[in-house]
Amino acid sequence: MSTHSPTSSCRLWVCSWWGTRTARQWPAAPGTWKRMFVAPRVRGRGLGRALLHALERRAVELGCDVARLDTTETLAEAMALYRSAGYVEIGDYNRNPNATVWLERRLGAVAG
Repeated sequence: MSTHSPTSSCRLWVCSWWGTRTARQWPAAPGTWKRMFVAPRVRGRGLGRALLHALERRAVELGCDVARLDTTETLAEAMALYRSAGYVEIGDYNRNPNATVWLERRLGAVAG
């Protein structure tokens, strides 16, 4: 796990051979999760949940108290993961034309 910190934002990139996830946080803004992917050959092992929890913990360390993401309803497994992790549906916050669902989670309860 590595971090890159320009003066106006924090960015955390999580990459490995089995999956990736990007988190972004700007001052006074929620953390934003983008592009979660777990390789098909290793799906079903809890790796997506582990990535998500690692990002949430790191976001709390960086000062985020809210996480947001967008996705599409056709990604049933992703929707199930996010909902089971406590994400709730919110309005369109980023005008992503490829998204059909926008979700948010308060991170105050994230365990370290």
